[in-house]
Amino acid sequence: MASSRDVVLIANCSRNIDPLQLAKDVCDVRDHSNATKHEDGLTSFSWKIDNKYYSADVEIVVVSTSANLPSFDHALFNSVDGLVLLFDPNEPTTFEETKRWLRFVEKQEPNVLLLVCNQFNDEDDASGVERDVALQWCVHHSFELVELKAEDGGIARITEALQSNTWSGMSMKGESSPSQNAKDPQAVDKEATNSDGVVSSRNVAESLDEKDSGDLTLEEGESFESLFGKMRSMKEKAATLPDEERRQYAEKVALAFWHAMGGDEDEVKGIDDLT
Repeated sequence: MASSRDVVLIANCSRNIDPLQLAKDVCDVRDHSNATKHEDGLTSFSWKIDNKYYSADVEIVVVSTSANLPSFDHALFNSVDGLVLLFDPNEPTTFEETKRWLRFVEKQEPNVLLLVCNQFNDEDDASGVERDVALQWCVHHSFELVELKAEDGGIARITEALQSNTWSGMSMKGESSPSQNAKDPQAVDKEATNSDGVVSSRNVAESLDEKDSGDLTLEEGESFESLFGKMRSMKEKAATLPDEERRQYAEKVALAFWHAMGGDEDEVKGIDDLT
């Protein structure tokens, strides 16, 4: 079993996406040998995240069909910090089914919230869910919309979003203490906005990564390593700010990382300067 708050829940409301296959794709496994069957029809996969910056043991739990939706008080649900809802835009009833999970979101407050479908039908179809309708719903409820068949979407985007989270049991690489946590900084800037320029996740500011106290000042030209050392302090400062100031602070942090990684100034025009 993964550590507290180290669970991703995939809830299937779609008829054309295989949630077990999606879980295996995220875990990068080919068969069910990594799967564990639970009561109430739940299936879980162990996922070892091991990237350049940290390692973490995360459990991916699959609800194969929301028709058999278990109680939100299920023991596994208490550890969820990532929620992936699957729906079919060609069947509006599946979009309505995803809304049943909002009560769970309000109770559990997962950091990563993804609404996933195969692809929208760009042709005029009054019977289907339009992309703009789904996108507006996502913005209102702090979800990110991911299309599996889109060039900038797919399993890679789901994996990237999940790896950008600050998992409670994560162990930083190259740090003196295993309790010092941080997020893959390459994902911070991408997580801030999607291709439509819309804030894609509730934790742009609130889940700025964790590390013991440090100077909160963001200096122009600051090194990547120096910024990494301020992660926890950044998060704590962001939590004390009003919504608009927190958003502005998050933009400054994302821009600082962008510059530290050698990002092109022309690609971030429109974002406030650090000074």
